[in-house]
Formats: sequence, structure tokens, C-alpha cells
Amino acid sequence: MTVRPGTRFDEDAAIEVWRACLGVRGRLPSAARIAQVRRKLRAPDALHLVAEDDGRVVGMLLAELSTEEAGVLHLSMLFVHPDRWRRGIGTSLLTALTSRYPRVSTWTAADDEPALGAYARSGFVRTGRVQDDLVQLAKSPAAQDVPP
Repeated sequence: MTVRPGTRFDEDAAIEVWRACLGVRGRLPSAARIAQVRRKLRAPDALHLVAEDDGRVVGMLLAELSTEEAGVLHLSMLFVHPDRWRRGIGTSLLTALTSRYPRVSTWTAADDEPALGAYARSGFVRTGRVQDDLVQLAKSPAAQDVPP
């Protein structure tokens, strides 16, 4: 398995990974949401990484410059195909991101224990910010762990 920058040729495969993950949770994206994700993947300032195994995209990551904090990259999407869960692919994508960009933030569901555990193992900590059922996590030299 290798992690590499995504290209326009990976777009459909990356979206399929995302759709497969949402499908497991019984939620399929609307056509409008798919179009929005395609625009984000194509944005010139987007960082798109894919995890590829035997020529197949099995994971995808999308990050953008934060609109809230200067010098911080916002991780907006991280998905691994359900048939490849718990094999370290998400961690490999996070490592590839944070090895180049040490200041990263993201939001995830407060009750998504697998995601929270994966982020914690990769050095992300809770920032204390909460929005609806989401919690913000960050990885940076100055990140402070805030209890849940």
C-alpha cells in the first residue's frame, strides 16, 4: 500500500471510497453534495492524498487551508474503504499529511470511537470546541488536550 498525491484520474475512485463509507452508515450523498466534493478535490489549494493498494484506491484524504486559523491545514475528509478498515490505512494517510504539515485541525463525530482513537494515535487532541454532535481535534506543537 502506498500513499501518494491524488490526481484528477483518482477523483471517481476517491468519491467511491467516500460513498462506500457513507453507505455503511446508511447515508448516501446527494448529487449536490457529490458535486461539491468534486469541486473541493479540484480546487487549486486543496491537498488530496490517496492510499493505493494493487492499483486500487482504498483510502482518500482531502485537506484545505483553514479559514479560521492562519497556518493551519483543515482536514475535511478522511475515508478508508470499508473492506480495508482497521489495516492502518487511515493512519498512513494521516502520517503522510502531518509529516509535511505539522498544524492540522479537523472535526469528527463525538461518538465515533474508531475515528477518535485513530486521531489520538496520530497525535491529535481535543481542542475543547464542540459544534452540535462534533468535536474539534488538532495536531500542532502547541495543542493542549482538553478532557471530553
